[in-house]
Amino acid sequence: AHLAKAFDQILDKDQDFGSFGLDNRLVKAISKANFSHPTIVQSAAIPLALEGKDILARARTGSGKTAAYLLPILQKILQEREEGTYKQGTRALILVPSAELCQQVYNQGKQLTLYAQEITFLHLSRSVPHQVQRKRIAELPDVIIATPSQIIPHIREKLVDFRGEPSLACFVLDEADLLLSFGYEDDIKEIAAQIPRIGCQSFLMSATLATTEDLDQLKHLVLHNPAVLKLEEAEQREEERLKQFFVNCPEDDKLLIIIVLLRLKVLRGKVLFFVQDIDSCYRLKLFLERFYVKAAVLNSELPQNSRAHIVAQFNKGIFDNLIATDERFFAGKNLRNKKKDKDYMVSRGVDFQGVKAVINVDMPKTKEAYIHRIGRTARGGATGIALTLVAPDDEAVMNEVREHMKEDDIEITPYKFATEAIEGFRYRVTDIARSVTKVAIRDARIKELKMEMLNSDKLKAHFEDNPRDMALLKHDQTLQQSKQQPQLKFVPKYLLQEKKKIKKATLVPATKKKQQRKRPRRGTAKDPLKTFSIDEPAAKRPKNEDS
Repeated sequence: AHLAKAFDQILDKDQDFGSFGLDNRLVKAISKANFSHPTIVQSAAIPLALEGKDILARARTGSGKTAAYLLPILQKILQEREEGTYKQGTRALILVPSAELCQQVYNQGKQLTLYAQEITFLHLSRSVPHQVQRKRIAELPDVIIATPSQIIPHIREKLVDFRGEPSLACFVLDEADLLLSFGYEDDIKEIAAQIPRIGCQSFLMSATLATTEDLDQLKHLVLHNPAVLKLEEAEQREEERLKQFFVNCPEDDKLLIIIVLLRLKVLRGKVLFFVQDIDSCYRLKLFLERFYVKAAVLNSELPQNSRAHIVAQFNKGIFDNLIATDERFFAGKNLRNKKKDKDYMVSRGVDFQGVKAVINVDMPKTKEAYIHRIGRTARGGATGIALTLVAPDDEAVMNEVREHMKEDDIEITPYKFATEAIEGFRYRVTDIARSVTKVAIRDARIKELKMEMLNSDKLKAHFEDNPRDMALLKHDQTLQQSKQQPQLKFVPKYLLQEKKKIKKATLVPATKKKQQRKRPRRGTAKDPLKTFSIDEPAAKRPKNEDS
């Protein structure tokens, strides 16, 4: 109900999807998905796109940008079929920065074509062998969704011809600024060279187009006299919906702060932790395990099928704590390890639902990386918090981020709580942190990878035939159960008393539960066996007339 109310804030209630002149099958599918009104970005972009204009839209994450370009594309294909001008061929190419977002766009496309299943989609990912991809491309799907690195080989092999007959009608760069910042610039130029200069409509959609240099670069790359939509209405009162905090602390105190916030329930609901590399990912997971706090990990080393399922389970609330690596921002453009998925990226694009808090365990290295991370919470008009743990070496970057935010009148507030409130946990945390050795991290990493590879590959066929069994897979399993100490499962009473000192600093307030009124049991007062008391006060005893 809370999420529905939050999403309600970004709707344009003066419009409905029927007013856009969309095909009835699309409107029916939208209604089936329980969407009655378009969002602000959809209301602004869809009519212009239906007129054939190129679109450059800047609107915050969770505002409905995907449907804003999908609906005009689908409408164009259905209209060609209706008019008898349709020819078999790929009519739309959608480029996204990550495999996870690729799957998301594909799922939404299938949802919107529920009653128009003659429209075919193909999403390219590393989990599909190259030979299988070639076969599916030869079937000439109407819409191809891919990362630049996945479509480039097929272009070079002349397997796709976007200038042939029929030529490509729509070209989309989703999360456009991120495609550039991740080093896809050369790939995009190579792809754009194959796009028809005339008759192809282009869409550039993003939450941030921070600099005029980025904007001009994108414009000259693919756009032709675009309609520029900077939807400030979709971002209004952001400082009220997204509260941002930071804590200056030594590197060794980060684990201490995290466990205090979790065990004293200062953090509630779904929490997304960002760390700098895979080892840090498993270090935090093993540490939390010692205190009986379950968490799942998400990184580029895991198979794509597993990553998609982890995100799905997190969104469904199967587990509340997710530890994600942000390697692309730490490694820059050089993600060279062949075992890692080049198209992995979670700090933007992936649709994490209902995230109450983003915790930057490791400080992002740039202000852009910071903005991308905190965009995982306070989505679609909901509220959320972002807390960054700043080590001494990272204070300069934090100052840069704060200055950047001040330009938009957004304050990142120092988070302060009573020092004595966390000191009681220190000796426990210090001992446990020492037990999480490099060997333990390596073993946990190998064990998790083996488990997820088994889940991803050997069981894939089984899950296709038995989709309900997917719920049995758990990604937050304990990796080192023998290392757990029972006494750490509960917080001692004297430490719970310290909770009062930081209660006012609770980051995510608890929702008050309605107290149910206890109904009195009928007939008990009339039952002498149940009302008889041997200790009945003398005052209530009847007076003995003979005394």
